[in-house]
Amino acid sequence: MVKCSALTESTSLFFENSTTLGIKIPFTFFFLLFVLFPEYLLSQEILFHGHSHNDYTRKRPLFDALEYGFFSIEVDLFHREGAFIVAHTKAGIRRKNTFEKMYLKPLSERVKANNGLVYQNGPPEFEIMLDLKRFWSIEMVDSLSRLLHQYKEIFTLFINDEKITGAVRVLLSGGATKYQIAAFNPRYFSVDGGLGDIKNELSPEIIPRVSAKYGNQFQWRGQGKMPDHERQKLWELVAHAHAHQRKIRFWGACNHPKVWKELLDAGVDWINVDRLKKFRKFYLDEYSGN
Repeated sequence: MVKCSALTESTSLFFENSTTLGIKIPFTFFFLLFVLFPEYLLSQEILFHGHSHNDYTRKRPLFDALEYGFFSIEVDLFHREGAFIVAHTKAGIRRKNTFEKMYLKPLSERVKANNGLVYQNGPPEFEIMLDLKRFWSIEMVDSLSRLLHQYKEIFTLFINDEKITGAVRVLLSGGATKYQIAAFNPRYFSVDGGLGDIKNELSPEIIPRVSAKYGNQFQWRGQGKMPDHERQKLWELVAHAHAHQRKIRFWGACNHPKVWKELLDAGVDWINVDRLKKFRKFYLDEYSGN
């Protein structure tokens, strides 16, 4: 049986070698390199299907995903004393790890330095999905909206049913109340829905993406060939989502090249990735190179 792995990794040979030699590289170094000197990444191809699952678990949150050209990231949040804290569990809450410090400020600096985009010469609407580890009450959404407003120049904005495209698009997951969120005006976010939302009456601008647990839909884990009936189901789910102008993602799938290939072949829009370097190598050397 092929085992799934959710290992995170250091994604820079320089960082890895320096660590081996016992040299501590400060966070400020990476901030300057990847934010203030974005031309460092100009030669890298953007992975438009790459979604960095639980991005904050990387050794360099946000910056690893940017280095490898990912176009979507996922961040788990807790709301404590008026601040949004990045963490996966209550035990992992550290007041210093705020969403603003770890993501909003560096993204804002990068967009300013990069002519209004996350990737220079790339497209707008780099996606960041926020999963509140409780539920999105109206008070929480309002608090987030006020925080995002402080960085309004980088975000896609919806106002009076008009979309103003920005460098970054925000999606809310984790039990977001879609109808109440849709009523926000102006609105800085959309909703990551479930498979049951594919035919929802709300527009794709409100629910642009639907997500489902891979294991609830498929049993195949990358060993041998994907069973024909599961492949057919996969293709039908993707076609159904696309017919309603929604993107689709399956979370919890093995980080296995054979699984990635089946998902990409079927047209899955976002590949949930834990091993960023492995996926980039697969995508550029094995998949798109064929």
